[in-house]
Amino acid sequence: MGTIQETINPDALIPVTLLTTEELFGDLEGILDLFDSYDDVFVPDFGSILVEKTGDNSSQVRGNARQVYHMDQVKALDGFSELPSGPYFLYGPNLHQAWRLYDDELGAFTFGIVPDDLGEPDDRAWKSLYKEASSNTAKYAQTLLDQGAVIIGKTKTSQFGTGAEWIDQQAPWSARGDGYNSMKGGSVGAAAALVGYPWLDHSIGVDDGRVVSEAGVYSLSRPANLSTDHVITTSKYDKTRLFSRTLKGLSDSTASSNDELLENVSPTKIVVPIDLKSSDKTQGKAVDDFVSILEDHLNVKADRIDVGKVWKQNPPAEASKEAMQTYMSQAPFRSWCYDYYHAFDDFRDEYRKRFHNEPFAEATPQYLWSVWLPGCFALLTLARNQCKTVTEEEHRKDTGRIEIYRRWFDKNIIGSSTPNAKSAIVILPCGNPKVEHRNEPVAPPAIYKGIDHTTLAPVLGGSVLSFPFTQLPYKSAISGRTEYRPVCISALSIQGNEKLVIQLIQKALAKKRIPTEVEIGRFTFPVKETDLSMPASTPRATSPAPQLPFSHSASSLSAKLTMPTSKPRVLHIGDPIKYNPETYLRFSIQCEIVRPSTEERQRTEFIKGLKEKRWGDFDAIFRPFWGTGGEMGKWDDELISLLPQSVKVFASAGAGFDWADTKLLGERGIIYCNSGLAAAEAVADFAMAGIISTFRVLPWCISSAMSGNEDAFSTNHRDATMQSYNLRDRALGLVGFGNIGQQIATRAHHGFGMNIHYYDIVPKPSSVVAPLRATHHETLESLLARCDCVVLCTPAGEGTMINATTLPLFKRGARFVNIARGSLVDEEALAVALREGTLSNAALDVHTHEPKINPELLELAKQGRVLLTCHNAGGTVDTHKGFEELSMRNIMAVLAGGEAITPVNLQFLK
Repeated sequence: MGTIQETINPDALIPVTLLTTEELFGDLEGILDLFDSYDDVFVPDFGSILVEKTGDNSSQVRGNARQVYHMDQVKALDGFSELPSGPYFLYGPNLHQAWRLYDDELGAFTFGIVPDDLGEPDDRAWKSLYKEASSNTAKYAQTLLDQGAVIIGKTKTSQFGTGAEWIDQQAPWSARGDGYNSMKGGSVGAAAALVGYPWLDHSIGVDDGRVVSEAGVYSLSRPANLSTDHVITTSKYDKTRLFSRTLKGLSDSTASSNDELLENVSPTKIVVPIDLKSSDKTQGKAVDDFVSILEDHLNVKADRIDVGKVWKQNPPAEASKEAMQTYMSQAPFRSWCYDYYHAFDDFRDEYRKRFHNEPFAEATPQYLWSVWLPGCFALLTLARNQCKTVTEEEHRKDTGRIEIYRRWFDKNIIGSSTPNAKSAIVILPCGNPKVEHRNEPVAPPAIYKGIDHTTLAPVLGGSVLSFPFTQLPYKSAISGRTEYRPVCISALSIQGNEKLVIQLIQKALAKKRIPTEVEIGRFTFPVKETDLSMPASTPRATSPAPQLPFSHSASSLSAKLTMPTSKPRVLHIGDPIKYNPETYLRFSIQCEIVRPSTEERQRTEFIKGLKEKRWGDFDAIFRPFWGTGGEMGKWDDELISLLPQSVKVFASAGAGFDWADTKLLGERGIIYCNSGLAAAEAVADFAMAGIISTFRVLPWCISSAMSGNEDAFSTNHRDATMQSYNLRDRALGLVGFGNIGQQIATRAHHGFGMNIHYYDIVPKPSSVVAPLRATHHETLESLLARCDCVVLCTPAGEGTMINATTLPLFKRGARFVNIARGSLVDEEALAVALREGTLSNAALDVHTHEPKINPELLELAKQGRVLLTCHNAGGTVDTHKGFEELSMRNIMAVLAGGEAITPVNLQFLK
């Protein structure tokens, strides 16, 4: 992949870490710690030797014993001139990809690494006959490889696609529930791997669409001509089934595996076949609940149709007067069964010729092949009549009936002649409504008849999205505790617009705060220990997808190899995150993060970059710290007018937003979110310190002690008592009664016995004010005249609130605390009020011209009249963690189709 300029040990395989010069001279230990925590390949041994990317040849990591080597600028291989940072192996002068090996603890894979026979049935007899590996790669798999996918192995299938007994191979273990859930269908290995292994992003199986192997994961069954794609199929009904743990990931993978141009049309017709519903009440209720959500989201009424009744009223001419279920009684099963039986003709013949006996197959395939083996079920005679003896002419007639039914359904149920037909979806239940365990006897194979919710999709030949909607508790006899089973719903799309259907359902669920991603392991959705109800309302902020937070050898190495996705792009205008690597992991998984350099963030260069569309059509702006990302100055019309129309949300890791024209952002359709909620506790704590300092003249006490003057100490000890007061029963006035104001009130009232008064444009409900016994003042003047101490805790606005006009209205000798914004206070007028005794003391954490402090107030501080701090109220590690966390979650929520958590400009939104 690349070479270094000098060889360490030509015969040794040495773990190294490749880094940029910026990373080497930045927080190196932090970078390596993050790799150790969140890169699945990295272990500390990789960090002992560092390789610097192309650049200076004289770098030395100060104060560090690690060795640093340099990449050869000339000998990087074509396409890899910019290798991603991360762990590699060095052999001689050459860098090689580092891969991690995982144990297949669930037995979900047949083999790893080499996926030459993705379509081979899983059977000892088959392996004994066909020993040579396939020389062809399925077109679908090759497309994924070309787009940068890493195929790690072949998952298990049931024997010959239908087996349920698992004689030759052990069945995959399910990570769901008590760990002994029985899984069925042709895609069992793919499903088991995805719900059990966090290191797997997607999996692919092949099945006929009737059976959903795992209800607790998202899957898309898509029609395709697999027989011409080097994939061994058992019938014309076989489809590829793509699994993902998120709807977003499923949508992205659908886009990357199909180059069709998708029409920008949302489904506007919902069909619910009421006579094909499941007999299980919980499945029925789940379908009803979801359809209501979809109706609300699309603002359309679903067509709840009795398909059999419509057939009776208007049957196809070929059916004469036969009822639908009578006409279609045998066609679906016999059509499938004929294909299945003859798909293995060559295999059975070749096996008999070579080994002079029948190939072993499990009871279900034998039942369908109608070949007698000792111990098989007595139902074989019936099967023989249904499968083996079906003639080509009978098969032609069955196929004809299915085609007639498809055309009839398209015309009479979908309404192919209506404008909404092309965007119609059919909602059906899916999955087994009951929990079956692998220690229970396998039910004997059976013949299915007619049309029901399991056979409709295969018969119609559309794409089927299956997704867990909720989960229900049950008492497990195996684990002896409450487990949860997912309840699954399917959306059938006949017109091939499956990507639009996925996106529609993702938005509809997110709008109602229903998860659009599933967990790995025991639960489909998160469950509290005390929660015995459906957790479908649990909000989820993120959606996993294939990309990793750090580019290493397992992720895409260049644009050439990157799998195309529809991931939203986020402009990260600031320094790297520091406190929330796990959230940033989710953030970078859900979004494509683009971070301009420090030079590009200077206002002139930033404007130039926006005009040049240097960062493309990004969807969000992330300003990670209050101390960074501000190099471009005030966000005014000059900057906002240059933003692409694609921008939906601007989230900043800080409480104040006087540096941004949030009104103009709203008028541009951009939601602005601050992170003040994360600072509320810290600011409230700090405000209490300021309040206490004004009642107990702490600035004077501290300055007297710090002077080292014995007389000053004695004077303060004697006289401070006469100027100090307890807080109990004092009137505390809060200008602004939002989250921070309420938290200050809670501390002051319950902790110190103060009487709470507040001034806010919007009076708060009794549920807020009653526990605090808070009094609302309709005017600022009324509050100022009543209170012994006034705290300013309101957002910045135009002009000042505390000035020469309002200061005389304060109660004589009152105290003043500002933890809001310095721009709200006329500092010269405040100094006059303090000198003249209108106010006795003040505590100021914010200042008009930070970092400069008003000289008159500074002089008063030296006299012990004012407590001055350096905008420290929200400055705790916990706050900064919360700032980062909340700003990222705001963006993820909005871009996932949900609502912003802490918006401040919705009133201006257009």
